[in-house]
Amino acid sequence: MCHFDFYGIMKDMPIISAEEYELAVFRLEKLTDAAPGTEEAKELKVLTRLIAAFEYNRLPTSPD
Repeated sequence: MCHFDFYGIMKDMPIISAEEYELAVFRLEKLTDAAPGTEEAKELKVLTRLIAAFEYNRLPTSPD
């Protein structure tokens, strides 16, 4: 089950599955032109942080 309700209120919960990650990235792409100060801009900020956290913790990284 997804923790996100993109058509209502987005819940500030971590992304825990690949399915949620894909949904979050899809929604992020839809919000890239959000006007500052709007609910969409707030959602964009939260999604960016949640996606970054998921990628940092779950996706493989290349050695430096």
